[in-house]
Amino acid sequence: MRKPMLKRLIDNILVTEKGCWEWQGALYKKTGYGKLFDSDYRRGVSLAHRFFYSHYIGYPIPDNVMVLHHCDNPPCVNPKHLFLGNHLINMQDCIAKGRKHHCSGILNHRAILTEAEVLEIRASYIPMVVTTTDLSKKYGVSREQIHSIIARKSWKHI
Repeated sequence: MRKPMLKRLIDNILVTEKGCWEWQGALYKKTGYGKLFDSDYRRGVSLAHRFFYSHYIGYPIPDNVMVLHHCDNPPCVNPKHLFLGNHLINMQDCIAKGRKHHCSGILNHRAILTEAEVLEIRASYIPMVVTTTDLSKKYGVSREQIHSIIARKSWKHI
């Protein structure tokens, strides 16, 4: 006879010293989040922490709502370490905990311009005389990028 689903799931948990309930079953390789495989629950595959939180609060979590970790431990399924949020709350939490490193300017691996060139662009732009088209051709970037630089929407740090 097969064990009830919740009993099977609890058997796949290791409690750590910090109180995390680490999922010992299948994990997503890229993220480290626990995977559940059960045709009785939603679409057959789900995130373990979402399942445990949903079970704990007693109702399903809408697809557009995220289950976030206070403990920053992806395999943790302890409902007391979890909270609901959206993408904005997730990013704010990430930044507040020092996990989000934004590489701006020349530290960004996709940067085409240098800081000196950005300063030159801002200094040389004269509406109707030196246009964004002129500058985009000179520096090899789009007119939109030149406009963003001049308007300080990009390269804000200089």
